[in-house]
This record gives sequence, structure tokens and C-alpha cells, in this order.
Amino acid sequence: MKKIFFILFITLSCFVRAQSPDTTFVKKKIRSTKFDVLLSYYQQDGSHSAVTGGQGTEKLDVYISKIGINHTIDSTSTIMLEGGIDIISSASTDRIDMNLSSASAVDARTWVSAGYEYISKNRRHVIGGIPSFSMESDYFSLGMAAWWSAHNINQDWRYSVSGQFYSDDLRWGRLNEDYGYPVTLVYPVELRDSAWFDIYKRYSYNLTFDIQHDINKRTSIGFFPGFTVQNGLLSTPFHRFYFEGNTKAVVENLPRQRLKIPLGVQLNAFVGARTIIRLYYRYYWDDFGINAHTFSVETPVKIIPQFVFTLFVRFYTQSQADYFYAYQTAPDTVPYFTSDYDLSGFSSFKYGAGMKFMTLKGGSLKQLELRYAHYSRSDGLYFNQISSYLSVPTK
Repeated sequence: MKKIFFILFITLSCFVRAQSPDTTFVKKKIRSTKFDVLLSYYQQDGSHSAVTGGQGTEKLDVYISKIGINHTIDSTSTIMLEGGIDIISSASTDRIDMNLSSASAVDARTWVSAGYEYISKNRRHVIGGIPSFSMESDYFSLGMAAWWSAHNINQDWRYSVSGQFYSDDLRWGRLNEDYGYPVTLVYPVELRDSAWFDIYKRYSYNLTFDIQHDINKRTSIGFFPGFTVQNGLLSTPFHRFYFEGNTKAVVENLPRQRLKIPLGVQLNAFVGARTIIRLYYRYYWDDFGINAHTFSVETPVKIIPQFVFTLFVRFYTQSQADYFYAYQTAPDTVPYFTSDYDLSGFSSFKYGAGMKFMTLKGGSLKQLELRYAHYSRSDGLYFNQISSYLSVPTK
């Protein structure tokens, strides 16, 4: 399941530490290091696997581990290093070769990123960049992200822009002991007598804007427009597809380019002295024919200064892509086709809770957070996820 990748870069503008301008700024050596550790377990099931043509189990288990190190060199410079390993056990991809408990049943994703961030002397501008790579048995990705953020003199307006580029190679063979290099795309076992695609690369270009304004001391609003362009092999080579009246599978086929345009709006407001309400709406459009709406509410409540309890809910709905067809419902004259239910019309509901423990200044533990989420979709897909996050500063 490759849709849980690369979501960390969009919020990097949060690293800004707004301060009043200081014309007598002196660069200080304040070396410090912060360690962040994330552990998460994700469990999913459903009955519309794209691997078997839109029917069959979607059972998936993912064990996620990530460690991040932020090293502050001085008052203007920070070095960042992140990496992680995800262990993925999937009953649906196990059906690629129809041999249960085969090598395709379990996979591992390894990723690493390292970058640099600079804060200007007047403390009003932040700029940074971070390259990355990610690898699985049938997937290799190189990425680059860069960002810039600023705030005005009164600190009631904040602006940022971030861009990401990813180059993905979808060939298998790098982690196979008999090869050690990319060899071929992975097709369903019965369809390997043909080369269904003459390309194996996918390119993604993302640009995201973040505009935030403090309306008053208790209320702020943010706008998050952006766009994504993808080109290359957008089909998943091991997804089967069955035309109407035909029991022989073919490989799904999608256009070679896709444009995505999201627009998000968030309103944060203090309610009383201890509670914040975060209201979020996002509209999404793409040229595959999908229109989507997201509504979410999150309410952090500070029980005591060191403990915050959060409840959250999210509702999502989307229209069906132009190229989606359920099992054996498409005429064999259509040029593009898929039975991946991620591209179907559906609605979903997600809810959960989180607990955050924080120590006072000078403590050995900066933050410990636990979070649980349950997700259900109108086509029967559901997942449960539990995560823990630990932040430890050192001098």
C-alpha cells in the first residue's frame, strides 16, 4: 500500500519560531539535538482488492517505525535526518501469483531523508531543503523537497510555500538475491507472457501554499491551496481487470498524466481557557473525474498544562473516476479502465482520540503522544491504527 508514503513534507512550515525583529542580532552557538520516534500499527480489511480485479480480500497489516534527528548548530541553522522501516503484510498482493504465503505476501519499505533549514537573522524567514529516497522490492523513489516561510512584523500573517519532486521506478529485482538490480515490472502471474507497458517510471510534482492569519488573540484562519502533476506509469502493473462477459484478466490501464488540485481552509478558535476547536474543509478536483469533499473537526482539551486530550472526526466523500468499473461491467472498447476502489465513488468516516503528555522546560522528555483512529468506507473497507510518538531533547 503505497498511499501512506511521503506525507511529512507538507507541514514543514511549522518549524518557524516567530520572534520580534532584532536589528542587533548576533549569531549564537546553541547546539542542541532532538530525537523523535514514531511507532505505529495499521490493520485493514475489505472485499474489493484491485489485485484480483475488484473482488477479494484487502487484508493488510503495516508496522511503521520512524526516527528523526534535528540537530541545531546555532541560532540560524538546523540539520535534519529522518529514516524508517515499514513492514507490510498483505493478503491482496499475495494473490499476484495466486500462491498463498508467497514472497509477495510480505514486503518492507525503507526510507531515508536528510536536509538543512536556515532561519534569517531578522527571524522572519525560514528556508530549507531535504532530499530523500525510498525502496521496496518493486519500488524505488528519489525525492526532493524545499520550503520557504515568512511572517510579517506584527506576526499575525504567516506565509509558506513548499515544493516536492519524486521520481519513482516501479521495477522489481533490487532486493532479490539472484539479481540485485531492477529487472521488470511485476504483472499477475498468468499475464507475464506479455509486456503490458513500455515505461516503468512515474514522476510527481507537488506545490503547496500555506497562508495563515490571526484574526484576533483567540481565532486564526488558514488557507492551503496547491496542485500536483503526475506523469509516466500511473497504472499499478499487478492490478487485474475483467471486462464484461470475460473471465480472462488483463492489466489495468490508466492515462499517463494526472492533474490534482486541492484547496483547504482551517479555522482554529479557543473556546474557554482550555479547549481549541479546529474546523477543516478541503475541496479536491482531478482530471480523472474525481470531485471530493473533506470535513473534519478536532478538539484538543488541555486538562492540565502537561496533558492534552483530543477527539477528532472526519467525513469524506468523492465521485467516481471516469475510468473506474466494477468487476466485469466495462465494455472492451474503453481505452482506460481500473477496478481499484480507491477511484470509485464512496464516502468514508474516520474518528479517534489522542493523548499528549508534555514535560515542563528542562525535562528529559519533551513530549509523548498516543493516538488511535478507526476508518470505515461505504464499500466495506475499514482500518484501525494506533500510533505512539516520542520526542526527547538533548543538549
